[in-house]
Amino acid sequence: MHRGALVVLLALGSGADAQQDDRRFGPPPLPPAFKQTVELQVRVEGGGTPREPAYVELHCGRILSGFTDKSGFLLMTLPEAPTAQVATGEPQTWHGRCAVKAVFLPGYRSVPWDPLTVRQLGAGEGWSTSIANYRAPQKAREQYLAGLEAFDRSNWTEAEKRFRAAVRQYDAYASAWFQLGAVYQKTGRLQEARQAYEAALRHDRLFTRPYVQLAEMAAAAGNWAEAERLLGVVFPMNPIDTPLAYYYQAGAEMKKGRLDEAERRALEAVKYDGAGRHPDTRLLAGRIRARLGKRAEAILLLDEYLRLAPEAADAATVRQLREELSRQ
Repeated sequence: MHRGALVVLLALGSGADAQQDDRRFGPPPLPPAFKQTVELQVRVEGGGTPREPAYVELHCGRILSGFTDKSGFLLMTLPEAPTAQVATGEPQTWHGRCAVKAVFLPGYRSVPWDPLTVRQLGAGEGWSTSIANYRAPQKAREQYLAGLEAFDRSNWTEAEKRFRAAVRQYDAYASAWFQLGAVYQKTGRLQEARQAYEAALRHDRLFTRPYVQLAEMAAAAGNWAEAERLLGVVFPMNPIDTPLAYYYQAGAEMKKGRLDEAERRALEAVKYDGAGRHPDTRLLAGRIRARLGKRAEAILLLDEYLRLAPEAADAATVRQLREELSRQ
């Protein structure tokens, strides 16, 4: 089935005198005294503008958000030069300063390899960015964004405070409930994490990320039957923008000794993690291929894991496995 797509076009300039040609082909090099202006335009592929405003989150050292206007434009300006760089490997980055974190338009979804492109949802499909982001009132959204910034700094106390404030102001804020669950999970409060993820799903049943985190928690507890049940809910939603769903399904298949199916799911996880945000997808796929006797393919995946996570706690063990495979 042919699906329409929406493409978000972004240009960065140093002021109103930015040249039109520069906007067409990407931003010019930034001057040392950087005055941050972020201009986005959402277009329907093939021409025209969307019928509704699109919600956009942008990370430029701090997290910005806003809605496009009726012509599909969004203009945001930072009060000062950004003080932090975005993570290496983020897709669609500009000058190491800005990256699109989320784009949401009802009835569409971002694709994993390009967050500036969203695709029309098929029947029953879900999304990794909740519709609550589109509906939340401004004050709740401000608390949510402040919570994301605290989360990125690993300031769990501040992040919890902000996400709690967001859901107090807007109880149906599924994304804030999800992030609150992530804070609890990071700090070992697993029962509270589970309750927060379940609250996110009560408000948005098509939001795929809480299902995946609940499946992760079940797998970590050795409850693979529950993990598979949760993933069985996610997969009909076609979670191409949630690669960890494929990762945990691969682990479940490997646990049952179904290596061919485990390999298929693990490679899907690698495919949909184009930005390399989840290096463990490469490690799992490499281990599965090693067990299948596909040594050369396994080595390539292990090398990719070590490139993405050179300081990982198991890096020495993975290097040893790689050397053993290369000698066989």
